[in-house]
Amino acid sequence: MRMGDGHVKQQDIRWLQRELDKRMKPGVKLLFFAHYPLAEGLDQWFIITELLKKHSTVAAFCGHGHRLQLLNFDGITGIMGRSMVLRGDHVPGYNIVELTSDSLKVYEKIVSKPTEEASIQFALDEPVPITDKTISPLPDYTVNHEYPQITPVHHFTDSASVFTGPLVLGDTLLVYGNSVGTIKALNIPGGKVQWEIQAHEPIFSTPVLASDKIIAADAEFLYAIESSTGDILWKKPMTSPVVATPLVDGDYLYLGIGKEGMYKIRVSDGETIWAYENIDGLIQSRPALKDDHLVFTAWDTHLYCLDSQTGSLRWKWNNGKTAVLLSPGNVVPVIAHGKIFIVAPDRYMTALDLYTGEQLWRTNRHQVRESMGISADGEKVFAKLMNDSIIAVSTLPASFELLWITDAGFGYDHNPCPILADQNYIYTATRNGVIIALNDQQGELSWKHKIGNSTVNFFFEGDSRYLWLTSADGQIVALPRRE
Repeated sequence: MRMGDGHVKQQDIRWLQRELDKRMKPGVKLLFFAHYPLAEGLDQWFIITELLKKHSTVAAFCGHGHRLQLLNFDGITGIMGRSMVLRGDHVPGYNIVELTSDSLKVYEKIVSKPTEEASIQFALDEPVPITDKTISPLPDYTVNHEYPQITPVHHFTDSASVFTGPLVLGDTLLVYGNSVGTIKALNIPGGKVQWEIQAHEPIFSTPVLASDKIIAADAEFLYAIESSTGDILWKKPMTSPVVATPLVDGDYLYLGIGKEGMYKIRVSDGETIWAYENIDGLIQSRPALKDDHLVFTAWDTHLYCLDSQTGSLRWKWNNGKTAVLLSPGNVVPVIAHGKIFIVAPDRYMTALDLYTGEQLWRTNRHQVRESMGISADGEKVFAKLMNDSIIAVSTLPASFELLWITDAGFGYDHNPCPILADQNYIYTATRNGVIIALNDQQGELSWKHKIGNSTVNFFFEGDSRYLWLTSADGQIVALPRRE
């Protein structure tokens, strides 16, 4: 969903523990298979290796790296398999794993060539030595000791993974969706479930408040929910899974419906007002609206501008790339002073004229990805770079003007979580659970706090005295906004 790291869902961890406890008997040996290596790049790998080390794990097989090699997964023998076709090599190949009662051998077979000696082999009772292989460092929480004044005001943990952002209603109600298809409302002071709705599929779209109704979606339905009771006021069938978050405008909402298109829906009764369906890719992010110009991105290399009243196309812009994974598909466009600002996986930041679609400037001087936001006064647009830094760019001129750049020391990162700004600070988050606060004016680092080792999904962008956020490992956290 986010073209990022691998994620081990909470329910999968519990499933694995149950299966191991049930099936592992004396004399039984275990082979583990997964696409991702059990190492950094898979957010909760250390939980899995800890479970496996309690049992007779012979080896953990993986792919992802595309070449046959021996690895060390926290003391477990790791074996990475090759891909069918290696880069630059048009001759296909594959791996052969030969398992007997007392040994394991792994061969690399090149099509049309004889099989050579085993590349990896060892006795099951005497695994091949891997102490010379590097293991991934465990998550480091020392940053929290550097800023001890930042501690969670509220901290809830779901039993499943969470991919939505939080919806916070005052100081009393917290609403979110999880990976097993539950829309939950928690009473904030007591931390208890006030109501919940079991939907049909995992929830990716962040619930929003519209005309005193909570709007939420799964892969099959769009729901309007009474906030205090959880009663479903209407339920609208969807023609494609919804992963985008709606944009609310009065009694209407604008919502990307999977690969079907952009829809305008009336909140009071769920009726579709119009649908623009001339797209060729998934709509993943929330649209933006200004002066009846509705702007949204899709995984088809395009940015679209529609007439919000009629749904007709005003103009569309292409980034000049043919690879869909370089599309501006997972960024919320920012609009200020008659300009649209976007960042994308092609590493370019771009400014377009809101009314004509004319490209005003485009630069890859700073290696952006998909995380950006706008200042409270609309004078600055912020973007997180892929290594350590955050930039502020003026929204006023028709050319790129860098206001400041700050090395925030977060290392390599590609988390698309939008940047949030208030009157004094901006907030960004990383793929490994670190939240960073900078001063809006000069970009000075204010504080950092690490809540876990999974991707931070979204900040709550509404009115709240706290900084609310969710992470993929099921955490919903409120932090103080100030030091």
